[in-house]
Amino acid sequence: MGSLITIGADSSVEATVRCGSVAGDINSIARYLRNPTVPVPSRVNYASSHIFSKALFQSGTWGFINVTAQHKVHTTVMRTYRLIANQDFHSCSKRSALPASDSEVLSQLKAPAPLGLLRLARVLLYVRLCVKQPEALINLLN
Repeated sequence: MGSLITIGADSSVEATVRCGSVAGDINSIARYLRNPTVPVPSRVNYASSHIFSKALFQSGTWGFINVTAQHKVHTTVMRTYRLIANQDFHSCSKRSALPASDSEVLSQLKAPAPLGLLRLARVLLYVRLCVKQPEALINLLN
């Protein structure tokens, strides 16, 4: 899948498409993410790498990330983390419990924040540019 940046360099279309495709994938791996016999760090690592490689693919090259795109990424990542923490809507309604806040879920799982993953993608892109130093891009930056 290529990039879907609009004429106005709006990244919300890209975020919507990518996060939508990951939502279907998360449904197919939900049984693994909820599995209590698998250690939590392993599930968080698996989910984070899946999100990073699929929903956030090339997100380091996205231009300005508006609130809509940030919300899409946040919702997708937190839905995944809530499955792991057993704090999703269905699990909580079965227990007649209120779901935990996003910060409580992140703290419980010791997982990176959703927008932190976007920042990480940008930093990794910058590091790759510094290490590889492609001549065409270096000339543009000078």
